[in-house]
Amino acid sequence: MASSFVYDVAKAGWGNGLLCLWSSTTASFYVTLLSNNYVPNPAHSFASNFSGAELSGGAGYSAGYNGSLRISLTTRTVFSNTVSHQAEYRAADVSWLALNGGTAHAYAILQQGGTDGNSPLIVYCSLGGFPLITSGGSIAISFANSGIFQLQDA
Repeated sequence: MASSFVYDVAKAGWGNGLLCLWSSTTASFYVTLLSNNYVPNPAHSFASNFSGAELSGGAGYSAGYNGSLRISLTTRTVFSNTVSHQAEYRAADVSWLALNGGTAHAYAILQQGGTDGNSPLIVYCSLGGFPLITSGGSIAISFANSGIFQLQDA
């Protein structure tokens, strides 16, 4: 079943600075592609929860901590949408060149720490074109104008 959610650790981390660092140049946020070996769960906290489920292959892409499959999210901004009463977390689109790593069933965004066991999960998304078969060509993810994710005050 296709889904998209913000991990609980990211929502709880708001007060601890996790998402407050989104537009900071000192934090490192990455996007990675996941296979169907990962069973998504909003209660998962760290990238180690999807260990072994990242794609790899073609053009030397490697999975895991500091792996070349993970692409740094750039041009990160937080937009305050006063009409919808929500914060919209935005970043530049991403792409992989010559990726031949199997079938991507989703992407995940994480804040990379010192290890995968210390890299908090932010967002999981299997909507908008997934599953996606990689066959050595370019793969791109274009994020919505309203942001990669939104948080709204109830």
